[in-house]
Amino acid sequence: MAIQLIESGTHIAEQAYRFESALTAVNARIVFLAGLVGVRLNADGEIQHILDRDNPAFRQGAVSQVGHARRTSQRAWEELRGLMVLRCELVTHALETLGLGLTHHITSEVERKLERKGIKRGADGFELHLQMDRLIEKLNPRTKAEVEHPVGRLVLADAMGRA
Repeated sequence: MAIQLIESGTHIAEQAYRFESALTAVNARIVFLAGLVGVRLNADGEIQHILDRDNPAFRQGAVSQVGHARRTSQRAWEELRGLMVLRCELVTHALETLGLGLTHHITSEVERKLERKGIKRGADGFELHLQMDRLIEKLNPRTKAEVEHPVGRLVLADAMGRA
């Protein structure tokens, strides 16, 4: 995990670790599937079209391939949609249990981790991260990653132990 909670070993630290691991895996798979089916998730409205199954690829017979290739493509589209829904549920749960500040910090770290792997920001279609950035800037102008959580104040440190 790229962040360490000063209060390591706590229930919150375990939840944060699980959230970061799950979100990293889900976002990486979303990027892979988007490339496989040839969709740009940073295009306006594309995510909503996929979630609503408005994209033509979800219609029976819309995919030009035949046989096995068509089934594979349709499964990839369905998996992509399912992972996007799962990601929404993961973030919702994280916001409820970890709070906005810690959830934002973890999603930022996941985005940076994917960028270091060569995945361009926005390729995973994770627009909520950008909205959280704006909200955090308004609510928390502090430069250190100090996070208010219902359990108490947590100070986040990077992997080198720097706060």
